[in-house]
Parts: sequence; C-alpha cells; structure tokens
Amino acid sequence: MKALLLLTALILAGNCQAQSSVSKSTSESGVDQSDFHSGRRYISVNGSAEKEVTPDIIYISVTIKEYFIDAAQKQKASVDDLEKNFLRTVYAAGINGSDISIESISGYGNWGPKRKTESFLASKRYQLKLTDLDKVNYIMLKVDQKAVSNMFISGYDYSKLEDVKKNLRIEAMKNAKTKAMYMIGALNESIGPVIEAEEQDSDQGNRISFNRMSIESNDRQSTDLEFKKLKISSTVKVRFQIQ
Repeated sequence: MKALLLLTALILAGNCQAQSSVSKSTSESGVDQSDFHSGRRYISVNGSAEKEVTPDIIYISVTIKEYFIDAAQKQKASVDDLEKNFLRTVYAAGINGSDISIESISGYGNWGPKRKTESFLASKRYQLKLTDLDKVNYIMLKVDQKAVSNMFISGYDYSKLEDVKKNLRIEAMKNAKTKAMYMIGALNESIGPVIEAEEQDSDQGNRISFNRMSIESNDRQSTDLEFKKLKISSTVKVRFQIQ
C-alpha cells in the first residue's frame, strides 16, 4: 500500500513539473497568452522609415571679455562698453533680441597679496540663434575682435522636426503592413485588422547631436561651413490578425 501511494505521488509531481515546463516555454516564445488560448492567429512585424534633413537653426556661443588698453594694465575696456558694442553689432546683423541669451558670466584676475581692483577681467558668454551663417562673418568683421575671446557652434536643430517625425511614423506603419502582407501572402494567407501597434522610438534615438566647431575671424564675405545632414528615423511594432 505504501509503495502504491509513493508511486501515485511521483506521477502527480511529474505532471506538475511537465505543466510548469510547457507554460514557461510558451511564455519565453513571445506568444501572447490571451491570443494563444483563444486560438487567434497573428503576425508581429517591425516597420521603419527614415529621412535625412539639413539643419536650419544654428546656435553660436560667443564670449566677450574685458581687456587692458595700456601696457601698464592700468586701463581696460569695460564689459559694459564691450557688451553695448557687441549687441549693437548683433542687432545690425538682423538678429532679434528673442534669439539672444546670456549663458554665463565670469571673470578672473590676480588674487595674490598685491592684487588690484583693475586686474580683474570680467567676461560674458552669449548664445545666438541663427538661421543664416553669413551673419557670423558680419559680426566678426564689425565687432571689437579684441573683446571676443571665444566663438563656437554649440548646437543645431531643424525647425520642422516634429512634422518630419509625424510623417515618418505614418510611413513606418505602412511599411509594417506591406511587410506583413507579403510574409503572410507567401503562405496563401491574408492579414486582418491591427491587434496592437507600439512605437519603438526613444527620445535619445531622435536626439540631435553636434560636434563643437570653432569659428575664426576672416575677410571672406560668406562662410564655407557645411553641416552633416541629420538622419531622423521611426520604428513601430505592429501585430496583425491572420484571417
């Protein structure tokens, strides 16, 4: 009797282990359990689309800094006067006040025992939003070049980026449908309505990156800077029912 009970217990344990193994295998296969148990057949595909665009918004960082006028370092061009001259030049270049912002204010000087107030040199860093790089040359030719300690391209953008993303999402959905149709068509089947659609894009994937690029003063009337085109992409995962 004891042997019979032991054999029965072993059989029950084996059945439980087999059921657990089947459930785990089905889950790991990626099959939706609700669709699996309902008997509904489906195909899941990824659709994608991409486009290259040329940036039309450029951000320029410009640092203006006080400097000594005389060799004895007794007199200096003040940051207030330099700022007025700089902003006058920027406005004359056709840049609106809303496209000008202050990024930082700093300064340095001789902080030793014999320091003097006049030894401190203040600086300000501005960011300019431009749609025309030729304005950079105008600014460099008109501004007090001794006052400009640094100028570089800090970033760029595309004004119609959201419209491009919207159109790419539509194209990605169409691409997914086309892919599902020919895959299922190879089996003499046809696709039905969409069961589920999910966007695969991440914010980092579509983030616009840039390399810091310095700008030097020259006598040319236009710049020769060319920007690498931005590649914008969209990817979606779509599940279609198989009719």
